[in-house]
Amino acid sequence: MKYSTKRILFRNKNLRFIIFTCVISIIGFISLKAYVYNFFIEYKVYYTELPAYKVENIDLKKFIDDNCEGKSRLTVDDIVSKSMKLTKNALSFSTELNSNNPNVLINNDNAHCVGYATFFSAVCNYLIEREQLNSKWIAKPERGELYFLGINIHKYLGSSSFVRNHDFVCIENLSDQTENIYVDPSLYEFTLIERVRIIEEIKQ
Repeated sequence: MKYSTKRILFRNKNLRFIIFTCVISIIGFISLKAYVYNFFIEYKVYYTELPAYKVENIDLKKFIDDNCEGKSRLTVDDIVSKSMKLTKNALSFSTELNSNNPNVLINNDNAHCVGYATFFSAVCNYLIEREQLNSKWIAKPERGELYFLGINIHKYLGSSSFVRNHDFVCIENLSDQTENIYVDPSLYEFTLIERVRIIEEIKQ
């Protein structure tokens, strides 16, 4: 009887240890996933200027303002994080063709990486201007290619124009470009990874 009791206690301890280890591993993975992603994946930016949109739709303005009510002064880091969350909450990823205008997307939420980038940029710039930081910062949609350990992954994704390249966003520091912030809103939709690594620009 004593032996059975000890064996049960031993099993319970083992089970608790396994559960504890799994929980710690999951927490560690979540904490490190951005580091791991940015270790393996690099972004190269095209030399190109993409369309940018201002927030004009009343529904979009209300959506932003309602979700930022009662907030104290926001730093640029706060704005980036808030814009990511608002973009994720407003849009649903889709490969279907749709408008990339955020003033349309607020009422028709299907978007791919282009729509995610333009929507985030518009929301981010709206908050940057509201916080009177527009003399120093501006969010701009960017287009480029993703590399896995130096290998261009788009070459292996097929010939469709949908996977030929990828759109993301640069939050540019107008006085010091070494302080630029790069984010990938469509990546955030699935991984909650906020920032990505840019290694160079591609001359077209």
